Amino acid sequence: MKAFHFSALTVPASPWVLASVFAASGFVVAQEPSSGPGLLKPTEVPPAQVGAQAPQTSSVALPSPSAFRTEDSLVIENPALDAEVVDLGQVLKEVDDRVRLDVWINTSMGYDSNTLLRSNKEVGSWVTWSSVGVSLDVGDESAMGLYYGVDLLGSVFQYDSRTADGGRNNTEPMLNSYMGLRGAKTNVRVSSMFRANQGNVVDYSDTQREQRRAQSRDFNITVSGQRQLAHGYMTGSYTIDNRNFAQGTGLNDSEGLLTDFAWFYRPGFAPKTELGFGVRAGQFNTANNLDQSYLQPSLRTNYTFSRKTQVFSRVGYDFRNFEGPQSIGSTGAFVYELGSRWSPTAKSALQLSVYKDFSPSIVSGFENFNRAGVRGSFNYGLPWWALQLRLEGSYEHADYFSTLQNMVSTRADDYWLFGSSVSRAFPITRFFEGNVTTFYYYTTNDSTNQVNRFQDHFTGVRLGVTY
Repeated sequence: MKAFHFSALTVPASPWVLASVFAASGFVVAQEPSSGPGLLKPTEVPPAQVGAQAPQTSSVALPSPSAFRTEDSLVIENPALDAEVVDLGQVLKEVDDRVRLDVWINTSMGYDSNTLLRSNKEVGSWVTWSSVGVSLDVGDESAMGLYYGVDLLGSVFQYDSRTADGGRNNTEPMLNSYMGLRGAKTNVRVSSMFRANQGNVVDYSDTQREQRRAQSRDFNITVSGQRQLAHGYMTGSYTIDNRNFAQGTGLNDSEGLLTDFAWFYRPGFAPKTELGFGVRAGQFNTANNLDQSYLQPSLRTNYTFSRKTQVFSRVGYDFRNFEGPQSIGSTGAFVYELGSRWSPTAKSALQLSVYKDFSPSIVSGFENFNRAGVRGSFNYGLPWWALQLRLEGSYEHADYFSTLQNMVSTRADDYWLFGSSVSRAFPITRFFEGNVTTFYYYTTNDSTNQVNRFQDHFTGVRLGVTY
């Protein structure tokens, strides 16, 4: 949002000087300052000056003040006054800057070669969609005090045939909200998300290998906090994640509870290094699978090579327990996540991470999968016409195993994703900005189970306006 600037009067903070300025400027002071602690009426004598001569403000001769206008305020300048001033225009501007409202409208058109991500009988279609979003943020999350905000996004999709849309609802609303309170050493934050996912996925970085284009109602809420310590900090969070799939999708509803706690220490001899120990714990309740709980201690590090390069790591072991008389009991595996961010210039950034973990399956019954993968993205400001290039990609390998005794799973998946886009922003008016984007995405899943294989090409153009 563009900030609105107010014009206001800059006046001396002291009521004595205030009266003098108005008197010298030809103004009539119609009301005396109210008395209070440390504030006296012009006719009163401070107790420490009893017997001394009272100040005679009416006989003071002051040079004529001059006035000039700055970008945000009208300032009365008097060379005889040497006092702190309060710029009311700046105060109002700071209040205005605490509230930020963004409104955007996008309309897009593209061709999707496999709108339902089927393994066979692929159906391609031209797709048009329009999105309207409103974002309201109050306060500054990096400053002390209360801050909160809400994001509302609604999208409408249109396919060129009923076969291509697969009977899906063509409207998708999503609501995000957050609220937090930051103190001198402590920050507490609550955030939530609700999404009526109708399977009209156009953000391929959000495409999930198992869910694909299935419809669901997704909700999660997270309570988190951070506390600064003498030589480090502590973090903690608690998350509830709920997914309810539409009837007929054949997928398993799930609910997850996640707790994460970590302590980081900054050694005095290595101020760029943060060494930490953390614990994750929680449980998964998934339909057509056994309830399972886990405990995951880990060692964590953050290191800042420079303002342009940062790396992080989390390496631990997952102890998992499966409930039920026919369950495999307990199992465990090493898990990790390693990543880096490199920003060689102000217009470019490279992010890369590798990971390994395991999770319940929402597709098959009584199965989990171990997965390991790599993902990355690259943003670069091209030297021509203020164009912005973005490349992203990921690879994931998953091996499935049964959570029941004497059962064997033979499924294994290899999932690939590649995306690219070129965009350009341009001003329309003082308060409106336009943008145009061309994009191409390719995704494929090569599975040992034929029904779980798919591939898709998606390319198009997007036009948008932001307020």
